[in-house]
Amino acid sequence: MRHTRIFPFVLLVATTATAQVPEPRSSNAPKATLLLGFGNSLGWLGLQAEGYFAAGRASVFGGLGYTPEVDRSWSGVAVAGGARLFTSRKTHRFFVEASVSQLRVEKPSDASQPRGDERIYGPGLQVGYQLMKAGGFTFMLSVGVGHTIDRPSHLQGTAGLASVGLGYTWRGR
Repeated sequence: MRHTRIFPFVLLVATTATAQVPEPRSSNAPKATLLLGFGNSLGWLGLQAEGYFAAGRASVFGGLGYTPEVDRSWSGVAVAGGARLFTSRKTHRFFVEASVSQLRVEKPSDASQPRGDERIYGPGLQVGYQLMKAGGFTFMLSVGVGHTIDRPSHLQGTAGLASVGLGYTWRGR
């Protein structure tokens, strides 16, 4: 009678202990990616560096780029930063991204202001796809929405986000 009560307890303890053993790191897990491309997460026309952790299932990234000159005053350096969570696939991966990036550039309403462009940044959420070949070739595409915060009412609003990039991924050994 007593053995029938102990067995479920031992089974529960063994299962819990096994679940707490860390999963061995995949030797093929991505370590870092460098992308060139266009979009919010790359600082508009720019470069993005991404570092992976949690066996490649999560990452942090930073982008540095240039806003192309669309109008006389719409150009300059832009930055972006954020984090991504990935599906567990090795080649075709989907992700969700939270970031802060430049959403738009506001021209001054008063013509007397010299180069008074205001770069408007805000948080955003994107979903995307990443193709990561075994040889290192990487393609990334994402779309989403961002929102300006802590701005006067005429500068607040939502903005569409998109990014596309090509690059290289280094994997662990």
